[in-house]
Amino acid sequence: MKDKEKTKEQLQNELTELRKKIAKLKAAKKFVKSEEIYRLIAENSSDVITLQDFNLQARYRYVSPSVKDTVGYEPEELIGKSPFKFIHPDDKKKLLPILKNYVNTKIKKLLTGKEFPTTRRIEFRFKDKEGNWHYIQNTGNTIGNQLLFVSRDLTEIKKTEEALRQSQEEFISIFKNSPEALVYLDEKANILDISYRFTELFGYTLEEIKGRNIDEGTIHPLNKIEEGKRLSKNRVEGQSLNYETVRKKKDGTLFPVHISSAPVIINKKKNGFISVYQDITKRKQSEKIQEILYAISKAAGSHISLNELYKSIHQELGALIDATNFFIGLVDEKENKISFPYHVDEKDDDFPILNFNESSSITAWVLKTGQPLLLTQKKFGEMIDKGELNLIGTGTDKSIWLGSPLKIGDKTIGAIAVQSYTNPELYSEKDIKLLEFVSSQVATAIERKQTEESLRQSQQEFANLFKNSPEALVYLDENSNIININPRFTELFGYTLDKVKGRNLNNGMIHPPGKTEEGKNLDKIALSKGYFNYETIRKKKDGTLFPVSISGSNI
Repeated sequence: MKDKEKTKEQLQNELTELRKKIAKLKAAKKFVKSEEIYRLIAENSSDVITLQDFNLQARYRYVSPSVKDTVGYEPEELIGKSPFKFIHPDDKKKLLPILKNYVNTKIKKLLTGKEFPTTRRIEFRFKDKEGNWHYIQNTGNTIGNQLLFVSRDLTEIKKTEEALRQSQEEFISIFKNSPEALVYLDEKANILDISYRFTELFGYTLEEIKGRNIDEGTIHPLNKIEEGKRLSKNRVEGQSLNYETVRKKKDGTLFPVHISSAPVIINKKKNGFISVYQDITKRKQSEKIQEILYAISKAAGSHISLNELYKSIHQELGALIDATNFFIGLVDEKENKISFPYHVDEKDDDFPILNFNESSSITAWVLKTGQPLLLTQKKFGEMIDKGELNLIGTGTDKSIWLGSPLKIGDKTIGAIAVQSYTNPELYSEKDIKLLEFVSSQVATAIERKQTEESLRQSQQEFANLFKNSPEALVYLDENSNIININPRFTELFGYTLDKVKGRNLNNGMIHPPGKTEEGKNLDKIALSKGYFNYETIRKKKDGTLFPVSISGSNI
């Protein structure tokens, strides 16, 4: 039938059918184009895209080429195989519930005709072609009767996260267990964390001070608060912090510390500070002890007297330990006596000389045993009951006594002691070690000064004997040059010291002709044999010859 013979209705129906065919062609073209786009996306994506059967015995039906770059397989090596073959055994149990959920969702859709959300995200370990495990993040959904998975390799991210986690754990472990007291501060000096050693040193727990500003008196004495704020300001401005000062414990005790600080850098940004507090009490005490020992040694080498040395020792020790009541006792075993050449005491000024062998005093106990002694009233009573001590001097029910022997090598030459009548807790075990440590230097200083004074006394005695001898004496050096003569020599020979000092005795001064060699020979005998006694002739200043008896000895 020709078009002109068709009715209007027929023509409209044909036009409608033609439009439907055109629409189908357009839809088919769009589908082809859309499919091409999806194919290009799948084949060029860095993520791995897979299609699997929609059942519990899933098999790969499509694998994108990027799988080779991710886990080393060609797509063909995976097609038709179950993904469970490549998944870590411990992670398989994560997948089964998800697959069951997909199946249940599909059944619900068939029964109700409603769409239910099926997108799921899961991470598991996937074995690559070389046998290494990769951490894979999967996002899955249903497409018709298949499952679509988009997979991304998180292995490097996981390694980075693990390294960061391990680094954080190491930092926390080092921070918490550092032998130094550490505090982690934000940029405003508020406390974020403290180490165990900080708690031990200052007495505060983290719960007590977290969030508090460290410069607002927490560990600062009142006169150090502004100092703390200044140090925090320097810290924020990037200045190096290396400082010695005083800080306060929770119980109020003040002690010397060394403070250093460093910024915490995270992602190249300053994220607070870590400050280190070192208790330098022992170092400061050691430095103080060295200063005191040097001062005592210096005093012993100076021209002060032994009595002045005792005063100096007392003064120096007073900077280390309470020496309000102090004495030095010395023993002379040959004389069998204990004397107290120096003593300062609030209650007792009677320090009599004691019989060393018979005495049962506290000082005698230290001298005889060669051991230091910290004596409380309780211990004093116990030692009296045992017959080791007897009561000498003044004491109270609150007395405490601390003494240490003065030793040079194994020899005990005396003792030093301090005591209190009012504070039974004044001295402790650490003070025993302190006093014992300094006592050896004190002993050396005392012996040195004793030797010096003995020598000075000996020299004075020698000079006195030389000057006042009834015999004519001349003091010569090894070359027979005159060092000194006594008044009797001047009377006998007529020479004064200023006329003959430095002259050689054997150069004819008091020798008649022919007696010079004899004089030289006598000097040689005195030097080699130590002594001679000889009668001969000598000459006075006026030329008079007279007989003499000469005796000589070396010094």
